[in-house]
Amino acid sequence: MNESMAVGIGAVAMFLAWKWLVAQLAQKGVRRWLQYTVGGVVALLVLALVVGVLAPSRVPALPHTEASAVG
Repeated sequence: MNESMAVGIGAVAMFLAWKWLVAQLAQKGVRRWLQYTVGGVVALLVLALVVGVLAPSRVPALPHTEASAVG
């Protein structure tokens, strides 16, 4: 999976998490500015988590070296 697809899936997950959390907080009577702030923070965490899991790693693998005994 490439990065743009991972970001697209993350954006959808971010939006759905935000909508769900804001609705849950609204039912509890939390003020609107606090709903949006908490929802935004959680949505960004969801985006980072989804992209971090789905996006391929660009870090090159380290070459395997045999441990040599000094003696």
